[in-house]
Amino acid sequence: MHDYARKAQHNKRNQKSTNKSKQRKPVSKPLILFTVLALAGLVFGLYKLTSVKPETTVPAPVVKTKKTTPAPQTISKPAEEEYDFYNMLPQSEVIAPKVKEYSSNKPSGSAQQYQYLLQAGSFRSATEADKLRAKLLLEGLNVQTSKVTSKNGSVWHRVMVGPFISRSKLNSAQDILAEANTESMVIKIKR
Repeated sequence: MHDYARKAQHNKRNQKSTNKSKQRKPVSKPLILFTVLALAGLVFGLYKLTSVKPETTVPAPVVKTKKTTPAPQTISKPAEEEYDFYNMLPQSEVIAPKVKEYSSNKPSGSAQQYQYLLQAGSFRSATEADKLRAKLLLEGLNVQTSKVTSKNGSVWHRVMVGPFISRSKLNSAQDILAEANTESMVIKIKR
């Protein structure tokens, strides 16, 4: 069995909440005033446009000219031009001057004056330096670690690659280091 009295109260509660949600917020007076003025301005502008007479344009006078036919001219073919460079180029010879910058910069004798090292890293921890050394050894590079004490007394472990006698071998080692995501610094040492 149903209790219809309770059901009616339940519906009254729902009706009150829906009536509250249906209530609209009041519109502010300045907004209404602005809207009315904007519409009045639009209507006034349209009224003024209809009262403006269009300008009358006077068509430009048409000037009639007599057509004259030009006298037929004889078209002569231009004389064929002769170009001499076809004959001059095979006969000419250009001798390039010898420039000092292009001559070899090798020192006298087969021994070079410098050798190169690459510093691949500098670490405070010896274990980190050994990890990088092992990684670079697997890449096929000649790697050494050295312990250096700075002026302020701190100890650094440097990872050095090389020595390299030529710049081409140095450049190939730099390429290998770059592929291994390792930055390097070139050190030039006199022999």
